[in-house]
Amino acid sequence: MKYLVILLLLQCAATHGQVHWLVNKDSVPDCSLVRNGTFVAHGTTTDPATGTDIVLGYKLVFSGNRSTEYVGNDGNRIECNIEFDGPCTYRSTVTHVEHPYGVVKAGLVIMTEILETAAVDHLVMIRAKNEGDDEWQTFVIERID
Repeated sequence: MKYLVILLLLQCAATHGQVHWLVNKDSVPDCSLVRNGTFVAHGTTTDPATGTDIVLGYKLVFSGNRSTEYVGNDGNRIECNIEFDGPCTYRSTVTHVEHPYGVVKAGLVIMTEILETAAVDHLVMIRAKNEGDDEWQTFVIERID
């Protein structure tokens, strides 16, 4: 099974402070929120070797049919082409990876669904999985622009 680094990081963040529900959710998801914009997700996890907290930083920038994911604060990024299959579903094809873990490769296709939005709070709940995998990862991102 292929693992997407960012989804693993967000899964770790989810267990320590990540929001998994939207209080002010829209009655109908406003999926246009992710067509363009900058989103972040924050959380912490514990380093098993030292027992200290590690702050996880994640930024996702959508611009037309492209996205760039920034992981951490040291320039690691994943660039993708986006193809919208519907108003709330899209496929991201990885075109460039600059990440030290090396588990995400160019050509990987990630399926994403927008589950809920809370426009008033600038939040979007999405779920994603690698094409061909059965397991979905769900997380919330916050629009910051």
